[in-house]
Amino acid sequence: MKASHKHAYPFVLLLAPFATGILFSIKVPDISSHTWPAWFCFISAVLFILLNVFYKKLKVFKYAWLGSLLAIIFLFTVGVVFASQSTLINRRDHFSKVNATALVVNVATEPVRKNENFRFTGIVNQAGIKKGKSKTVSGKIAVMLSDKGQPVTYGDMLIVPANYKPIAPPLNPAEFNYWQYMAHKNINHQLYLNPGNYITIRKNTGNAIIAYAQRLRKRLVDKFTSGIHDKQAAAIASTLILGYNAELSNDVLQTYSKTGTIHVLSVSGAHVGLVYFVLALLLARFNTGTKRRLVVTLIIILCIWGYALLTGFSPPVCRAAMMLSFILIGRCFARRINQLNILAVSAFISLLADPMLITDVGFQLSYIAVAGLIVVQPLIYQKFSFKNKLADKLWLVCSASIAAQLVTLPLSVWYFHQVPLYFLISNLIILIPSAAIMYVGILYLLMPKTWMIAKHLGFMLEKMILWMNNTLASVEHAPFSVIDKIWLNPLQLTLAIITIACLIYCLYRFNRVAAVITISIVTMFAISFMGKSISLNQGKELIFFSLRSNTAIAARKGRELTLITDLEQNSKTFQYSIKPYLDSCGVETLNLKLPNNSFSTDYITHDKSSLNVLGYRILLLDNYQPNIDADTYNFIYITNKVRLKDVKSITAHKGIWILRMGRFADKDSAIKLLNSRRIKYIINGSNKALLIPSKQ
Repeated sequence: MKASHKHAYPFVLLLAPFATGILFSIKVPDISSHTWPAWFCFISAVLFILLNVFYKKLKVFKYAWLGSLLAIIFLFTVGVVFASQSTLINRRDHFSKVNATALVVNVATEPVRKNENFRFTGIVNQAGIKKGKSKTVSGKIAVMLSDKGQPVTYGDMLIVPANYKPIAPPLNPAEFNYWQYMAHKNINHQLYLNPGNYITIRKNTGNAIIAYAQRLRKRLVDKFTSGIHDKQAAAIASTLILGYNAELSNDVLQTYSKTGTIHVLSVSGAHVGLVYFVLALLLARFNTGTKRRLVVTLIIILCIWGYALLTGFSPPVCRAAMMLSFILIGRCFARRINQLNILAVSAFISLLADPMLITDVGFQLSYIAVAGLIVVQPLIYQKFSFKNKLADKLWLVCSASIAAQLVTLPLSVWYFHQVPLYFLISNLIILIPSAAIMYVGILYLLMPKTWMIAKHLGFMLEKMILWMNNTLASVEHAPFSVIDKIWLNPLQLTLAIITIACLIYCLYRFNRVAAVITISIVTMFAISFMGKSISLNQGKELIFFSLRSNTAIAARKGRELTLITDLEQNSKTFQYSIKPYLDSCGVETLNLKLPNNSFSTDYITHDKSSLNVLGYRILLLDNYQPNIDADTYNFIYITNKVRLKDVKSITAHKGIWILRMGRFADKDSAIKLLNSRRIKYIINGSNKALLIPSKQ
């Protein structure tokens, strides 16, 4: 018995339940403690085999659906089991479950410099415990190493103190969930190393091929840095050609993001395609006959994987190289290759190797974009035809850009909260320059620095990159270039995905039923946005942001917000901890006030150390005040170093005390005192932000 399916897309159908099982395991993490997925996996596999063995006796052909059902159950539970087993924190030997004094850590990734630190992922092998004994452990850890310390490289083995800390979850509304992002990479703890408190005991213990790839890429990046005078141009060349994006500025990233061309800065399938195009063109005359075709195919595959080596085996490049290798091998042996099926094979193999890849934004967007190019692009392209060859080629490129943007739109809005409106113009503008930059850049890397032509190529490369940057910056600053501050909830994301699916179906086969369903879903989507907009316009709330060393109290009335803070608007803390909330609420008017300045509006009054906000009274306690009439305030907000044990008049208080972790003395004594008086309190920088609806 065989499971019934479309023979053209077997791996597409196999991938769906497997990926669903992985997602189920991630969304329901407690499933790892249960044994039923393994039992379901075993039983469904045994039943499938038995039904195949006794196919004729049991007349299974009458129940063709049974094979498909068993295959779906098997693949779903395999996905659940694989994802559970790959979650390192669930293992009994995880280093966090051992009371260790020191850890033996392998440097598993290339150390990348960020500000004044080098960051890398370490694999923990052993934990030192008391009396000089050690224990074999597992797990990954994020390590930040001061740039003033002894340098480390990929493959080094270090002994480090076990003073690691758990990665903190987000504390403020709409803040980026760094904890979840790292947990999906199997990293739940982080460690900061000062100079001199770690020892390198072995070197070059990693994979020799990966180590060589990283050293080679580092040399090539240095060649760009020395040969191109403009630092940002050199960084873009390194990113676009080699996938090394450690030194890109936020301004450059914002420009490419807002113009819908951020994919250019991610070495991916498009770059592999450009390499293949040149190779196929150069070797076309030799691609005749069985033996020659085999040799040409092998040469192209080796060159493609050689380019993957140059990029340090970047995951998107490896995925593209794998997919293209399958296609080329199939063509070499005159087999009919279904590209969508090959794409599913590539995804299936990637997820077998690392199920948590399914949570990676790059993995999701790259595979969805390629699927869109395979399925949707021909549907869009055939809607218009041009007799002029140039116009036809231009429409071919436009249809590809529209297809990729269309299928990735819901997820890109979900992750990046914006829609670039001029993406088509931007992609057409940079199509030829980005390809030229890549070809010139590779040629520059292959030439010795001493050759005179290499200097001219470096100059040409710099000018092309600067022109591309300036052109995209002009597009970015054009009127209505981007719709930003779009925050979808899970329901809206689901409706957006269904809407795109309906539009694609209408492109394939337009009929009245499909049109009615599409219009209905779009209407539901619009109603949900209108309801959210009305709620935001009418909403009033008080917010105490949770920051370790700064004050941030906000009162929102509709789209207007008054923020009392000592933060600068361009500071990192403001951008990462406060601005996401402002954007998610669609704040149009922002009033910034200093904590020690008096002011008054229609919904907030600040007089010395007292705040009246939306029906609440708040005391800003920034110095020693022996006599506090706490009962007259709803909140006591400590903004400076205050010894609460000196405040003799503290009595039971029905309100909430807010203690700023980085600014007041003797925290333990303060907490003990508040507990003894049964006073509610929260600690900024440790507890979540406090959001309170208005009394007015």
